[in-house]
Formats: sequence, structure tokens, C-alpha cells
Amino acid sequence: GTLDIMSSAAAQAAKATLENRDLDDSWQLPDGNVKRGKALFKKHCAQCHSMYPDGRNIIGTSQGPTMFNVCGRVSGEEAVGR
Repeated sequence: GTLDIMSSAAAQAAKATLENRDLDDSWQLPDGNVKRGKALFKKHCAQCHSMYPDGRNIIGTSQGPTMFNVCGRVSGEEAVGR
């Protein structure tokens, strides 16, 4: 589903970011947790942001842009619809 795609993309983006930092070579990015990520998004993000490509927000007010497909994208590069 959408969360699986998001968690996979998020893990790839986090790994790419972390590869550019000075970390011990033995450090490994932990596996994502879809259930925990969903709960954190609902608690901290869903009031303003959507996770759907069309920007619909079933929980909050849609004040912020959709978070769909944001991993690996530079901020301000794409117009994000609501």
C-alpha cells in the first residue's frame, strides 16, 4: 500500500542522507516500522498534511502540502497540488 511505498522511499532517503555523515562503518540503518510510522504521522503531521497524491486530508485541515512522494525531492522544486 501507500505506507509501504512511503516507508521504503523514506528508508532509502534516510540511508542516502546518513551515508554523507561521519558514522562508524559498522552502523546500520534500522528497519522501518510501518505501524509506528503511521502512528507518528497521525500524531504529529496529519493535522495539516495529507499522504495522498491529490492532497485530501481525512483527519485534519489540509493547511500544509501533501507529503506523498516527498522522499528524495528537494523542497520548492515541485508544485504540489491539493
